Amino acid sequence: MILCVCANISIDTIVEFSGFKPGEVNRVINEKRFPGGKGVHVAMAAAELGEEVTLLGFWSRENSRWMRDFCSSMNIRCIGPEVDAPNRTCFTFKCPGAPELDETEILGQGPEINAAEQAQFLDDFIKAARSASVITISGSLPKGIPDDFYAKMIASAKQNSDAKMIVDFTGKPLALALAEKPYAIHLNHHESLALTGETDSLAAAEKLITENHVTMAAITAGKEGVTLVCDGEAYRSFSKVNFVLTSVGCGDCLTAGLAVGISRKISLLDLANLASACGAANCIREELGMLYRSDVEKLTKQSQWEKLK
Repeated sequence: MILCVCANISIDTIVEFSGFKPGEVNRVINEKRFPGGKGVHVAMAAAELGEEVTLLGFWSRENSRWMRDFCSSMNIRCIGPEVDAPNRTCFTFKCPGAPELDETEILGQGPEINAAEQAQFLDDFIKAARSASVITISGSLPKGIPDDFYAKMIASAKQNSDAKMIVDFTGKPLALALAEKPYAIHLNHHESLALTGETDSLAAAEKLITENHVTMAAITAGKEGVTLVCDGEAYRSFSKVNFVLTSVGCGDCLTAGLAVGISRKISLLDLANLASACGAANCIREELGMLYRSDVEKLTKQSQWEKLK
């Protein structure tokens, strides 16, 4: 089972305009909403690839029921405490008539989580971790949660589970979490540059492994694909698509590919190609943070890769 952690669940909303004039009345021509949050995207992608998935989050009593129902329809088991405040809303603007606005994202803040809700979340995590082969921890922390919360989760999982843990978040929570030595880390190029100071993805991945004692490092750089390093091996894989509907959630789908491949114990090269294909497959599906298994299978076979020294 793959356990996906999403502490800051969101309602992802695409808002489409034909044109946009600042300071004036602008009418939306289309609006769609999807279950969101980085860990939710990971869970949905892993489930689409046929894996047994459990999703842990803070679920709002006010506005999350439809998201849990959606995930359940994908055979995702949803666990975690209910909270009184609403889950956040994140907006992606689509506006071909105003390129400066197109693909703009506005991320909501989310509910404030009290000590009792945090304790229940950690308890639910430890119970689920015992039967997990891979654990992914993705995204920001809601208000009220201390920066060392993810670090405590990793330490607790190591005491109760043999699962391999993949982290995908930034800032002080990441710095504290890395001290607990998770199995793998996934960052995009800008995030890895901020953390390591390395402009080259391979150098950044190697530095993450040597200085932070993770076993595997994945650095993504958009169209350049993913650089994956583990146990002295390194590959760069790229999956080309002919069109892009949205780039929102590509990194999360790539994390899902890593989780699925690690769970299936495939080779590092196959893992790089699967992860790259998952990220690319998200680009050609309209729904945010989702993919189709058939697209992944096709793109994996077409992956362009190179072995790095």
